[in-house]
Amino acid sequence: DKRYFVRRQVWQGGEWLAASRAVLAGDTLTVEFGEAVVTAVYRVIRQPGYLAFQLRELRGEPIDRIDLLQLVIRRPAYLGEWINVAYDDDFGICLCGGNVQTDAAMHIEERQVTLRATAERRVGLAGTTAVLIGCQDPRRRFLDAMETVENDFNMPVGARNRRSPAQRLSYLWASRPTPENIDGYIAVAKRGGFRTILFSYKAFS
Repeated sequence: DKRYFVRRQVWQGGEWLAASRAVLAGDTLTVEFGEAVVTAVYRVIRQPGYLAFQLRELRGEPIDRIDLLQLVIRRPAYLGEWINVAYDDDFGICLCGGNVQTDAAMHIEERQVTLRATAERRVGLAGTTAVLIGCQDPRRRFLDAMETVENDFNMPVGARNRRSPAQRLSYLWASRPTPENIDGYIAVAKRGGFRTILFSYKAFS
């Protein structure tokens, strides 16, 4: 009855192929994918609050996608899908990307949760980084842990912004802003005393 287990796999030729061997030597982790004829070489970064796995190089046959890290855990009481964090009152685990080329996502099942950090060839493979954060008393300390990771990897300052007093202010949701109607949204926001107008990336992408 393990609380968690780790997997790594690559997507090649329309199927997932699992890692067959892993060797850690100092700060270098070498993972072989025997069926895929691929070897991934990672730099392992160890810090008090997190472990990071940075993909240095891939040797062998080409691949379309790689799970830098896949962590399967027993489902805890609380889940934060947007930032890929799973936690209870005592401990929290977050698997995030260390740069914009790395994608992090969560797959939720009834009894377990899979946290994945993935890289794709069409976006970029070399340099992609998975960051695994472990945090005791997460309700009180998680933002501190995340801010450390954001600083260390030059990521956007999400934790600092989350603490901003502006987060407690009301905002106006602009469902379909365009250059033609944005002045109307601004006028409504001013009349209503809203300091912020919020809209989705889908409005302009």
